[in-house]
Amino acid sequence: MRKEVAITGEVKHARVYVSGLGWSELYINGKKVSDDVLSPGLTDYAQEIQYCTYDVTTLLKQGSNALGMMLGNGWFSATTFFGNKPWADRPQAILQMTVTYQDGTEKHLLTDETWKVAGGAIVANQKNPGEVYDARLEKPQWNMVGYDDHQWSHASVMSPSKGRLTCRAIPPMKVQKSAATR
Repeated sequence: MRKEVAITGEVKHARVYVSGLGWSELYINGKKVSDDVLSPGLTDYAQEIQYCTYDVTTLLKQGSNALGMMLGNGWFSATTFFGNKPWADRPQAILQMTVTYQDGTEKHLLTDETWKVAGGAIVANQKNPGEVYDARLEKPQWNMVGYDDHQWSHASVMSPSKGRLTCRAIPPMKVQKSAATR
């Protein structure tokens, strides 16, 4: 998913709240917002949907900015290793970004049908079977300002999931080095 937005003043503070149902990675102007992996965390999506909160003040600049989100199936939208049915037929996302300018005014950005979507190089991913990656499908610079997305589709607005939206209350997962690889 991607969208370009205009930042029209000097940013005092910017915060984003995001949940990629399945798994997600958020980028602003080509930079990954955090070093979290497999976020926002696995839940019974019919009961609870977690979102992550990030301070993105330093990633925004005055003028055009590109927001990009990679979505993965996770347990949300892929048949599991054990043959269980998923909660949905494709990954979904919800995002709200609030930008507070130095003059105190605010800009709010939400996921909606103005976002653009396309497939990517990660063609499948699940907790147990792993990931299928096809480098031929890479889209270099897809999360940067000026990327030509005219062949991408517009995002579909989905019916809300049944689970209650809650802030992630557990520490995020991170890639770690093991002692054996030092």
